[in-house]
Amino acid sequence: MAIGGLLMEVLTDAGGIDRALQIGEQLRAEPLAPLDAACVELGVARAAAGGSRWQVALSALDRVRRTAPALGPLADGVEAEVAFNRDRLDEAASLAASSLAFAESDGRPELACRALQVLGACARFEGDLDAAERAYDRVVAISREHGLSTWRVRGAVERASLDVWRFHSATRVHAARVEAVAAGALVMVAHLDSFLAWISRDRWEAADADAAAARCTEYARRFGLAPLVAMATTARACAAAQRGDREALELRIAEALAADPGNADAMALVAAARTTLALRRDDLARAFAELDLCMRHLRRAPKCPTPERGLWALLCAVQDRDPAGALAELAAGSGAMHAMNVTYRHYAEAVMHGRAGDAAAAARHVALADGAGPPAWHQHHARRVIAERALADGWGDPVAWLRAGRAYFEARGNDQIAAGCRALLARAGTPVPRRPSHDGVPAELAVRGVTARELEVLELLGEARATREIATRLFISPKTVERHVANLATKLDLAGRAALVAFAASHPSS
Repeated sequence: MAIGGLLMEVLTDAGGIDRALQIGEQLRAEPLAPLDAACVELGVARAAAGGSRWQVALSALDRVRRTAPALGPLADGVEAEVAFNRDRLDEAASLAASSLAFAESDGRPELACRALQVLGACARFEGDLDAAERAYDRVVAISREHGLSTWRVRGAVERASLDVWRFHSATRVHAARVEAVAAGALVMVAHLDSFLAWISRDRWEAADADAAAARCTEYARRFGLAPLVAMATTARACAAAQRGDREALELRIAEALAADPGNADAMALVAAARTTLALRRDDLARAFAELDLCMRHLRRAPKCPTPERGLWALLCAVQDRDPAGALAELAAGSGAMHAMNVTYRHYAEAVMHGRAGDAAAAARHVALADGAGPPAWHQHHARRVIAERALADGWGDPVAWLRAGRAYFEARGNDQIAAGCRALLARAGTPVPRRPSHDGVPAELAVRGVTARELEVLELLGEARATREIATRLFISPKTVERHVANLATKLDLAGRAALVAFAASHPSS
């Protein structure tokens, strides 16, 4: 029995969840003393929890308590993990605190590490990142002192996860991944690849996000971790959106939803991926609609700290749609201390103060937003979003923001956002030179004489936009839109608008 129990533990750490559970079933069939039988059930519970099979874990823990009540504190440690992952944070913290007290009094370092990991996770999602850091550092210290290599890796992984929230460099995450690979903790490797994917996604580094998410997906599928497969695949959807690849975006979305149907986190991040595509196209109205959908799912996923929570609050402020309520929801929800959510909150408050005529307070909040250390893409984009309000209400330095944003987005090839910056500068009486007319046009269209502006019209036609809507989006007149439509039909040798719409829909180009 002892050898079987040890094998279950090793397999669980290496991601062999199904095999560990099979061994548990074999051990259950043997004639065992009550205490030995309870230890088998505890191993089954740990394996099931490691594979996100929460009900299996809970059933095994119930048998532990009925068979050997003395092992209750050990069961508490595993049940705390289950409660946390089922969004019962208060219950998780209570169970973990009880388990930690027993571990410290009874000299059980592994149980102490398990409890501290849950306490750190609870603190993180309550916004107390310093308390979370202290808990994870204790996990690492205890595991080193007692030679618990698996827990040393787990502590390093969780400590590294805080860098995702703070937008620190990914150095610690990469180091934790190397350590996890060396220890054979492949489930942890999968989670670290997920962290790397979302770090890159938040920095708009689409290629890196896609590569890390693909690695995560491969491991997660191997170990039967359906929730992680779904999350990694939504990261790939976000990367496709950042590239402007609408076809790949929808393909990844379908894969994510099929991997773990009903997963609220994944459904929220599907909406986040579609929001990303709308942002890339500088379509703030569609982005806001997708964010509304995203928030409906996030309200069922309290532990998902995604920056879309803060972006939604910012757009509520810009559109004057109950910004105070949106900020209150942001403050009360998970991830309020995520660096991008802090940034968006301060930009939203700047908009509110500017609308109220308090330019000095607005300027203070812009400085606080910048001080939160947002990635460059998000900072320039948020300033582009608030610039229109700043111009209308007379606060901040919107012209400088838009000039810097135009240059930044043009250099990255985000032509539609750059065009939005140029249009707002022109509205402010500060025109800027337009980019060369064929910049960003695919070669197969450029050789037929399609200009950058005509490409923008073509893309919007592919979304079945009406003439007036295209005119509003591009800050041009409806007559100018019709002229571009006619020119496109001639250059592409297509018979009218309907053919152009069909062509654009089947040839996504941005």
